[in-house]
Amino acid sequence: MSFVWGEDNVNFLRARYAALQQSSLFRGMRYSEDHAQIKEWAPLVMEGRDPQQKVAATRTEIGTDVNYGEITRQLIASLQKKSNFSLQLSSEVRALKRNDDNSWTVTVADLKKRHCTEHPRQICLYRRGRCGAETVTGIGDSGGERLRRFPGGWTVPCFGKPGRG
Repeated sequence: MSFVWGEDNVNFLRARYAALQQSSLFRGMRYSEDHAQIKEWAPLVMEGRDPQQKVAATRTEIGTDVNYGEITRQLIASLQKKSNFSLQLSSEVRALKRNDDNSWTVTVADLKKRHCTEHPRQICLYRRGRCGAETVTGIGDSGGERLRRFPGGWTVPCFGKPGRG
């Protein structure tokens, strides 16, 4: 289940739901902006909520609860054992530039130290849309024509060094 509030978030979830409906994997998903319907799905979420507040939710009955925090902790712990892995927190991708050799230069801002660094990469997967549009600039359509777009978009991981993939 996904739950959002506020006009911008409701518009985003409505568009996301419409996009997901194009895939047979999500055909059983339900969408609602109705307080009473959402209260049936998630009574504690709706308890005490202003009835005038714009809300929306998606729900699928075939889904299961997943502890994404634990999955993330285990994934990071596994990756940190590899010599070629580094984790950069408190960072924001500011620009992606496609180079003449089809590699990429990724400009990353360290939000704590307040400076940017450039990182060469052979492959970049990026998210176009909500968060990505706010934090990633300089992409343009020509940069992403070879990347397959999946429902819900990609986050912004970049893999490999030039020549290594």
